[in-house]
Amino acid sequence: RGRPLDLVRSRRFEWDYEFNNDRPAIGPLRVELWSTRDGGVTWQKTAVDNDTASPISVEVPESGLYGFRLEIVPDRDDLPSGPRSGETPEAWVGVDDAPPEVILVNAQPTTSGESGGILITWSSKDPLLVPRSARLLFSPRSDGPWATIVESQETQGEYRWQPDRSVPATVFMRVEVSDAAGNIGHAVTEKEIVVTASRVVGKLRAVKSIAPAANAGP
Repeated sequence: RGRPLDLVRSRRFEWDYEFNNDRPAIGPLRVELWSTRDGGVTWQKTAVDNDTASPISVEVPESGLYGFRLEIVPDRDDLPSGPRSGETPEAWVGVDDAPPEVILVNAQPTTSGESGGILITWSSKDPLLVPRSARLLFSPRSDGPWATIVESQETQGEYRWQPDRSVPATVFMRVEVSDAAGNIGHAVTEKEIVVTASRVVGKLRAVKSIAPAANAGP
């Protein structure tokens, strides 16, 4: 409805507010925050701030889209309060506390193309995925620490990685994807991926001088 939308990644948050209290003294006031899930048809009292000092602490029961209105009312229990049915929310908040679902479809040495390459394939699901937010990482351990292979990839796709000689012979792969609320989902390979084949290592021994050949006679 043309109102700004804020996104938070927690069901509990604080909200700054202000109001002008230039009316004649009518006794103590309290601040009420009301929410709607149906565009203003019905309203529920979501938070109360009795000291009328910003911010107000908010907790909602579940993820989803909420419309809000702030009400400044006399601090009395015998007076009705709250927006009327049909009033428009003055602000909207999307609560998203679930990270994207990320699936690391495949990560294995390629059988075609450049030798030594690893083909990584992934997908992800979330209503609020950030475009090109996928990041690919590797580590010799399944719990990290992780080193970045590449960033700013599509939220589903594939990438051919050509490891350099500094990469361990076997690694775990990790894919991370972000949503608009700042949640980061990830997936890690269950087993190590062989990056390079085992090498036969030789060892240098002693150096022997070779006598120069004698000059041939006439």
